[in-house]
Amino acid sequence: MKEPLSSKETKFYFTLGEQSLLEKVSKACSVKVGWLASVMTAINICIFLFYVLLNL
Repeated sequence: MKEPLSSKETKFYFTLGEQSLLEKVSKACSVKVGWLASVMTAINICIFLFYVLLNL
């Protein structure tokens, strides 16, 4: 780019921003099948913890 962004363009790109992991999880849980995503996440965490504790 040879010319700087206008203030309007700067504001637009600033609003796009990156989502954090927490924002992504909360967004996934807010949709219609959010309960299913929450249950699957909890099951995955339990399996992971069981695997880690089993291999100590």
